[in-house]
Amino acid sequence: MTKGKDRYPVVTLVLYFGTDERWGQKSRSLYDVVGTPDKEIGRFVHNYRANIFEIAWLDDDTVAKFKSDFRIIADYFVQMRKNHEYVPSKENIRHVEEVLNLLAAVSGDRRFEISQNEAEERKVTKMEDWLTRALDKATTKGMEQGIEKGINRGMARNLVKCVDSLMQNEGYSKERACRVLNFSVSEYEAAKKTLADETVLA
Repeated sequence: MTKGKDRYPVVTLVLYFGTDERWGQKSRSLYDVVGTPDKEIGRFVHNYRANIFEIAWLDDDTVAKFKSDFRIIADYFVQMRKNHEYVPSKENIRHVEEVLNLLAAVSGDRRFEISQNEAEERKVTKMEDWLTRALDKATTKGMEQGIEKGINRGMARNLVKCVDSLMQNEGYSKERACRVLNFSVSEYEAAKKTLADETVLA
């Protein structure tokens, strides 16, 4: 580095998004992972420590202090830990596509994945409105195919796919998966019956 230039330290942060259990005190340093070296070589081995931030376990006051879109992300994981469901924020999102991409990647919540497809429009900036649009899109997709009676088959496929994904990938119960997606269990069962009937007729 050029002489006289300012130098700044580099800090590595680890953001832990788990909601079922805390990271705890384990594996927070190199020695925790590989064990403590003997005295002869120990003085040559730096015990690098990880700066772990358990996002889902932050208190409400700490979440409120975030000034960026990260407050919305942190609020999602805190709610999922506490209530196992998410009530969307009414706050504006400054970086819509980036927030939806991150939440879709680390949460497994299919609503964010559905919302990503419309993010480029950037006409809606509230999380509450984005998730409403995602659910509307999931439930009305098949209507364009001209199905007028019973449960729309396009909707049924999306509903069953989303619920099954949460159960298989996240270990959710059927009831919890339906609740997260704002559907009733009876609607899920009806959707499965629709797809089964479709298979029989085919």
